[in-house]
Amino acid sequence: MAPTVQHTAARAVALLEDGVLRASGYLIAPTAVITCAHVLTQTDWIGTRWDGSTVEFDLAATLSWPDADIAILIPRTPVEVEPVTVGVVDSLYPERLPFRMYGWPLWGAEAGPDGGVRDGGRMVHGLIDPSDTSPDSNLVLQPDRTGASHLLGRSDWKGMSGAAVFCLDRLVGVQRRHVDVSRPDSVEARPLQLLLDQPGFPELLQDLGVVVDRDWTITGTRARRTRLELHGPDAVPLFSVTDFELRSDGWDRLFWRATAVDRTRPEEITPVRPVEVLTCAPRDVAHLGGTGTLTVETSRDTDEASESVSRPFMVTAPSGLEVAALYEIAMWLLNEARRGGPPPENDRAGRLAASTADLVEHAVNVAQPHSLVTLAARGLPALRRSIAWALNESSRRLRDADDRLSAEDRKEAKHTYHGAYVVQQTLANQAYGRFDPSDPFWSHRLRLLGFANHTELLAHITPSLSHLAIAPGSFEASVLELLVTVGQVDIRSPDYTQATGEIQGRFNDLVNALLREGMTRWDGDSVRYLVPTAVGQLRLPQMLVSKP
Repeated sequence: MAPTVQHTAARAVALLEDGVLRASGYLIAPTAVITCAHVLTQTDWIGTRWDGSTVEFDLAATLSWPDADIAILIPRTPVEVEPVTVGVVDSLYPERLPFRMYGWPLWGAEAGPDGGVRDGGRMVHGLIDPSDTSPDSNLVLQPDRTGASHLLGRSDWKGMSGAAVFCLDRLVGVQRRHVDVSRPDSVEARPLQLLLDQPGFPELLQDLGVVVDRDWTITGTRARRTRLELHGPDAVPLFSVTDFELRSDGWDRLFWRATAVDRTRPEEITPVRPVEVLTCAPRDVAHLGGTGTLTVETSRDTDEASESVSRPFMVTAPSGLEVAALYEIAMWLLNEARRGGPPPENDRAGRLAASTADLVEHAVNVAQPHSLVTLAARGLPALRRSIAWALNESSRRLRDADDRLSAEDRKEAKHTYHGAYVVQQTLANQAYGRFDPSDPFWSHRLRLLGFANHTELLAHITPSLSHLAIAPGSFEASVLELLVTVGQVDIRSPDYTQATGEIQGRFNDLVNALLREGMTRWDGDSVRYLVPTAVGQLRLPQMLVSKP
């Protein structure tokens, strides 16, 4: 089995010329620094900054392969590091691969006190899609962080050329170029694979102690069990949904569980990609101030000998900002419940608002002392009463009841909502400014309600025909059959008005989706008979076709 050597920033090398940063490199062996050929000059030595200190390596040799744009610098004095292992990215591999590289890009530099520039090293993670192609046979990188140097016409990535690109624990290439200065994420790397078949290069790597693992694969029958790692934060807020990153090579199946005190939740994983994300809500496994532990094992039976990895984490109290954010989400859902839409949609939004208000109350009770927490606590009673008013109204409309709120009750409902609204605006001004549910800050918090983002949440509140997932033989399919065969549906038919509450709700969702997506319209001025539109006449029969 090839040795496992993890990529680390401590082995990254900044290449200097006359004290000025020129490029990046990496110690791949005790006497070898890999970089790009195009960054080299005609000098016999090049200054380097390695492991936080500035050293001038006296080079014994500079080996360059200009066609591949790869170079290896041979310092006379060895450095105590383990040789890396070189791997190959198979262009037919069906999944995206994680990569990381460390170097000194221009966007990481800062202005120094003397007016000069201080270079800043940056660790860059991202993905490689093996199927992406480059005209120059480069690896197309998708970095998860970029920056702006604010120097027009200059690449933000200047200085990063030569940085070693690792996929998991395999060196696969060196960062080569920034393709388009107007696109910060258009970065490519030169694969070492280009040199592995050239005479002399594999022998050089062997002399350096660098292993070339040509059979390296991530999954499948040839997979190497070289890694079982679990990464995540040391402390997570009580009111959060936290991602832990599992990195594994070669396991057909794994088992994970989150534990605290006497709670256990085992769950099987069948790895289909080298990095799996395990999602854990701290409230499921630990109380405030307690410790949760995420464990991944190769066997479900704890008595059976197996490999495992664990990640403990402390559960911390929510901050004032987190409490304010929960209050904002509850108000957003309340507004969805109060708008004059279909009753089932208003009801779903109202119930989610009530669940979020429960989170607000819990968060207020355990949060760190803060003015935002005090303010949210002050607005919570009005928020709860407003949600109750909204749910009462949607219930009345669902029942198609004739009883209406009195003028006094309507005045009270309006006054109550105003009280909750004033608190919301004050929190926004003091804490987070504008509410944008599509922003990652907010979508992350929507996960507390069980939704990956606001689009998924809105699809739950206002389902489309695709989200209704109409199956052959279902109630919804019978309604579509009437539209196709009879040409109309009487929404006041006793089949619907006297059906169970569940069927009435499903019927309302279907009717609203058909109208919203242009499949049907009302026949005449009476809101009673639903008839297909021209679009519906074409598409409704297709929706009834059973899929094999």
